[in-house]
Amino acid sequence: MTMILNEVLRLYPPTTTLIRTTYKKIKLGNTYIPSSVQLFTPVHMLHQDPDLWGEDANEFNPERFPEGIGKASKDQLSFFSFGWGPRICIGQNFAMIEVKVALSMILK
Repeated sequence: MTMILNEVLRLYPPTTTLIRTTYKKIKLGNTYIPSSVQLFTPVHMLHQDPDLWGEDANEFNPERFPEGIGKASKDQLSFFSFGWGPRICIGQNFAMIEVKVALSMILK
């Protein structure tokens, strides 16, 4: 059930964009970004990028997640349904348990 839910969240993320603001000058790749710049991460585009997820990126395939979200794509940090890093959604585990309980009650 977790693999199916992760695939649904990949295809239909709860948010379309993650916005972060830099608090100091940082280096991103070969580019320096000054402080107080807003960075927009297009979640929907990353979740359906064929370079990260394979040629079937637009198709429903829960078999991407047998080993969890870390090994589902070519890049470990390309699944952002609940955010990532220190600002990840604190309700992620609760939301996943809640939807599993609701689905099991519906299926019962």
